Amino acid sequence: MLNKFEKTAAAYDQLYEGKVVLVKVSGAEISGENFPKLVEDIRWMIEKKIRVVLIFGGGDQITKKFKEASGKDRPKIDGIGVTDPEVLTKGVVPSFNEIRAQLKEILLPETIFIEPKAMICEIHPDPRYGLVGTPQAIELPDAPLSAVGFVGTAGPDEEYPQELETETGARNLNVNADDVAVALVKQYSALINELIFITKEGGVRDKEWNLSPLLTDKRLERILSGEDPDIPVEGGMKKKVEAILSVLKKVGKIAITDARGLRSEIERWKGTGTFCADTDQMQFEEMQPIEEPIFDEVYEEFVQAGIFRQRTPEEIAELKRYHVMLRVKNSPLGGLSLVPKEGGWLELSALWAGTVGNGVGQILLDSALKKGQGRLYALALESSAESIKAFQGNPGFRCLGKISEARKNHCEELPPHLRDNRKYDVTARDPYVFVGVAG
Repeated sequence: MLNKFEKTAAAYDQLYEGKVVLVKVSGAEISGENFPKLVEDIRWMIEKKIRVVLIFGGGDQITKKFKEASGKDRPKIDGIGVTDPEVLTKGVVPSFNEIRAQLKEILLPETIFIEPKAMICEIHPDPRYGLVGTPQAIELPDAPLSAVGFVGTAGPDEEYPQELETETGARNLNVNADDVAVALVKQYSALINELIFITKEGGVRDKEWNLSPLLTDKRLERILSGEDPDIPVEGGMKKKVEAILSVLKKVGKIAITDARGLRSEIERWKGTGTFCADTDQMQFEEMQPIEEPIFDEVYEEFVQAGIFRQRTPEEIAELKRYHVMLRVKNSPLGGLSLVPKEGGWLELSALWAGTVGNGVGQILLDSALKKGQGRLYALALESSAESIKAFQGNPGFRCLGKISEARKNHCEELPPHLRDNRKYDVTARDPYVFVGVAG
């Protein structure tokens, strides 16, 4: 019999089956000690019938290869590497060929490698950066696993050094792998389910170097504009966040993790990295039967943490029957139950949203208020500080105090069944009651 974690994993496997996931891995992670684990996870994804497009970078390898071949450091402008003909021929192309040969050895034999000529590029408009390309069109094969790297081809209308083309027989350009990922999302947005960046940092981190588990597009915009004092981004991470925001509305969800975390981003309700979600694509809908194991694991975890109270099997079944989830595509972000009560009231319970302050809880509560239409309430025990904080921080809810107090001071505002001790005995439990504010 499967344990709760295996059941949750199986549920997510079904939710992702048949989907296309882009996995972009940096050159630093390819040369890192955890790369074999990433390859293992990619193999597992193929076994689960998840189609994978691997996008590989090679910045570290290019710098090292060029130094070995020329004895010189790679030229840079504002920290960004320049690709002159010497860097291209002594650093970029040799590194590309070496990494591709390495991947051919360890990936599945049926992996299709996309050739540079299948990625048509424009040359960077700033000539100072040299032979750097921006992808305009990429031929994506219909295969369980394909791989594309950081070398593309200058389009026929681009001015390319004649002597270099004659010498190499190609019109190669160095392409930032993040730009390849962005181009694929733009070109194949209807096909791609998710984009996952594999980085050394493992996600977006705050000023204390703590990982930010979930960021909405609104929060990412504030971060980039410098309006979020908790999360400063600069250098490579700033460029990555810019890339994410440029296509988040097209793909809906993008994750950042390290080489150890790919599988957890697929199979766990809380991954190990940063999950970025577009608020416009969030849907507030009834829980699907396939998602019940996810609810079971969340419920048990929250009971152990003291956030949820322990309920009878009958009460849990009722919560499931009326549970609603907030999701982006096939990824649940949070949920709550809206249980019908006397007089057309709805009781809001079993609210979960991953981590406090990620914005999902607020969206869930706002969605519940719309459904409640002035007849929504929630109960929170004094010991459940997190729940009390969530309701107190939402202007859509008004605290009437504990039920025993509300019966004396706000009886007419209470749902009918809470007014009568024969229907709700406060000697057993006397929680705080929050009622939704109409309008």
